[in-house]
Amino acid sequence: MDFDVKKEVKDFYGNIAQKVQEDTYSTCSCCQEISRAQRNYAGQNLDDIPKEAIEASLGCANPLVFAQIKEGETILDLGSGGGIDVLMASKYVGGSGKIYGTTP
Repeated sequence: MDFDVKKEVKDFYGNIAQKVQEDTYSTCSCCQEISRAQRNYAGQNLDDIPKEAIEASLGCANPLVFAQIKEGETILDLGSGGGIDVLMASKYVGGSGKIYGTTP
């Protein structure tokens, strides 16, 4: 029996995305009091980020802390998931920058 990693990852995250879309997704018990995104992006304004992107965020860290993004840059986010990092990075690159996000 062959194990298809790409299919397993796609199925796993696709299932979560489907549940978010159907509004039936709930975070794990350790994160129920606040979303993982609210912890990862503490102190940053999430008010203009769509609720669905926040709820679909499965990341374990805030990559923007390390990226040192500057206005006008072009950013590629591989494995964007719900897109929260793409949306947050757009605040840094401004109108002259570009953000691309992709999921498997």
